[in-house]
Amino acid sequence: MENKEALDLLVQSVNIDTTLGNEKQLANLLEQVFKKQGFRTKQIEYAEGRSGLIATIEGKESGPVLTYSGHLDVVPVGEVSWETDPFSATEIDGKLFGRGTCDMKGGLIALIAGVFRFLSKDTDFKGVIKFAITMGEETSSIGAQQLLELGEIDDIDAMIIAEPTSLSVGIAHKGALWPEITFYGQTAHGSMPHKGVNAIKQAIKAVEVIDSHFDFTKEQDEAVGHSTSSLNILQGGNGTNVVPDKCVVRYDIRTIASQEHEKIKQEFHDVLNRLAEDDETFNFEIKFINDLPAMKTSSDDPFVHLVVEAVKATTDYEGEINNPAYYTDASIFTQAEKNFPIIIIGPGIAEMAHQPNEFVEIDKFYDMISIVAYITEHYFK
Repeated sequence: MENKEALDLLVQSVNIDTTLGNEKQLANLLEQVFKKQGFRTKQIEYAEGRSGLIATIEGKESGPVLTYSGHLDVVPVGEVSWETDPFSATEIDGKLFGRGTCDMKGGLIALIAGVFRFLSKDTDFKGVIKFAITMGEETSSIGAQQLLELGEIDDIDAMIIAEPTSLSVGIAHKGALWPEITFYGQTAHGSMPHKGVNAIKQAIKAVEVIDSHFDFTKEQDEAVGHSTSSLNILQGGNGTNVVPDKCVVRYDIRTIASQEHEKIKQEFHDVLNRLAEDDETFNFEIKFINDLPAMKTSSDDPFVHLVVEAVKATTDYEGEINNPAYYTDASIFTQAEKNFPIIIIGPGIAEMAHQPNEFVEIDKFYDMISIVAYITEHYFK
């Protein structure tokens, strides 16, 4: 696929509104594109109007399964006015503007175009090229989880996910664990607080104990630094003259590969249960509304060396290792029974993801196509 044809396909993709749903319309478009190239395709339906897509093509002989992955959904455009129509891709000064150009339709279409470019020159490769295209990545990777549970990830030997990295090579990212704790008290008139149990005060007491118990900065990783914890929601009360009987607390914990989520979750339960044992008025419920482990591929893996080589050979970039701050579908795919290297690399600028006036630099989009063609060719060699 030549650059202009790839850009046209990206424009078509951006013009389809896949805001937290409606992915099936874009899956339909891409399925037809794959079928014309000789791929076997299968849509994975999640709900009405929501589908992921699996597309595979086999070489002349058996061999490893190289997989490319990206997601179809985008986040809402937000309340800030855009300078262009977010769902009418617009080219200005070498940039393509529109929701999803950066995160991550630009990367996804570059993957497709790069593989098609390889296939135009070589159909005798030994192995399988597979696309695992997901829905619902922006909502805790529900589409990737579905693919994992259906066994669609079981045969993979190496994977590229084209999230925005400005063409740097990501080999690791943190996980996400989000505890939500609801504290229950007893309402009372504000003039008689002794008649009630203040749920906000119970929450504050618990937060102090939790923060003194956990020190996430002690957990270090040479690839992504230390784990972190941030108390981002403390919500309770509905009137100045009413003792609150409910308060909700949410933490955003970003974990590293060496940390076990189940152990952290158990520690939360233990800390809160001890508080309840010491105070019969202390009532709580805890659940974890996001639970995605960290991802890490060894820097010594041959696939990492190949991707770095591809960047150097086809672009003016150095192929530096620069791990993303965000999490990706890799958090799900890394849970597969088979261990395989996963690399995050894409043409978008990470800081533009989810922003108004989102864009991708067209030259980087074209560079990504060349990188993918090179990776595909040399991987099977």
